[in-house]
Amino acid sequence: MIEYGKFKIECIKKRVKYLRLKITSTGDIKLIAPLYATKFQIDNFIKTHSIWIEKTLSKIPKNDPNLIKFLGKSYKIQISNEFKFSDDYIFTPDLQTLNHYANEKLKELISQYIAIYSPKIGKEINAIRIKKMTTRWGSCNSKKGYLNFSSNLIQRDIKFIEYVVLHELAHLIYPHHQKEFYDFIASLMADYKSRLNL
Repeated sequence: MIEYGKFKIECIKKRVKYLRLKITSTGDIKLIAPLYATKFQIDNFIKTHSIWIEKTLSKIPKNDPNLIKFLGKSYKIQISNEFKFSDDYIFTPDLQTLNHYANEKLKELISQYIAIYSPKIGKEINAIRIKKMTTRWGSCNSKKGYLNFSSNLIQRDIKFIEYVVLHELAHLIYPHHQKEFYDFIASLMADYKSRLNL
């Protein structure tokens, strides 16, 4: 962990050619550096990107502990014997009940979208997992046919969830992010770019 001014940056050295900065949706700052990168190079790289870091961090919304997002909409939590949704509230006996409902709903949506798009993919799916993921919405092991999805997806709009499912399915054919990968997605979901901000 590097401390640079008011920033705390996790530095990871890998077999890469260039220095890269990444800021997660939760505000964590990660620096990917080549194995041979010196402290001077790393410090200078952070210095030249400090304004970008500040601007990016300022755009990350501060979480209101009294609100929860569910399928793109913010709700207040109200403890109640009955579990139900209203316009602005989720009534629930406890958070465990709500989390169980959210996970089941996410499984249902993912299964629904996989059923729609997997026939167009034509590749075998051997495992589908939903788990806690802090830096990405999903992942795919194209060799094993494994698909992983973040449990945090339930916070996003259903059109965003649908895009993520198609994105990971497409990786079964194209294990990269080159032009042909996105061309394939566009052939099945013409408005995919507009869904990224939902």
